[in-house]
Amino acid sequence: MKRGVGSATGFTLVEALVASTISLAVIALACHLAADVQMAWRAAAARVDLQQRARATADVVTRLLREAGAGPMSGSARANLIRGIPPVLPRRVGRRGAHALNEFRTDAFTVIRAAAESEHGVLLTPVPAGAATLELSSLGGCALPACGLAGGTSLLLLDASGQYDTFAVTAVDGMVLTVRHLGANPSVPFAAGSPAIAIESSSITLNGATRTLRLYDGDANDLPLMDDVVDLRLWYFGEGEPPVWPRPADGQANC
Repeated sequence: MKRGVGSATGFTLVEALVASTISLAVIALACHLAADVQMAWRAAAARVDLQQRARATADVVTRLLREAGAGPMSGSARANLIRGIPPVLPRRVGRRGAHALNEFRTDAFTVIRAAAESEHGVLLTPVPAGAATLELSSLGGCALPACGLAGGTSLLLLDASGQYDTFAVTAVDGMVLTVRHLGANPSVPFAAGSPAIAIESSSITLNGATRTLRLYDGDANDLPLMDDVVDLRLWYFGEGEPPVWPRPADGQANC
């Protein structure tokens, strides 16, 4: 018997179950499609973010390598630092987590360059090994006090034989600087007249445990530069020729 249009008999249980099953299937398919779209959107956003971070990291590393060995633009120490020091070191240097002096790494490097737009000076008096203070000369037209050097500045001492060492300026009193040694090895003595150059030291290191590329300034700042880095490999090219300058003292090796 057919139902009439105004019939009050309703739907049977089987009909209700079939309708519910169809509705649930449609809803499940819609949710699955929505989840796929959301995953694809997240993957695309993560890919774009990764590319942007990789591009920014590449720009930082490229700039560091291009500026490696840049020297003071004025003053008695005006020259490229590459004439006196290795501007690219195959290891991490500084107070924390520094590699050994004779260690050659393929997953870390350090770049040293003179700080741009900074004054530089020379030592007024000799500096013994392990000294905690340096006195600068007021000659040469550098700005007072302390040739413009301030607390927090990284400082490089360099002599004519190619011996160098790095320090952090912790306090300034006139032309006297209170410093903290930044090297892993004990500091060495420097003669009066040795250049005192404001520098920027930047170490790029891969932390394999966290897969993070880090940027370290040799003192207190050790910041993540990029995460999710699988590997870092460095190659160095050069000639096996000893340096011609600076000239070492008689009887000393020139490498």
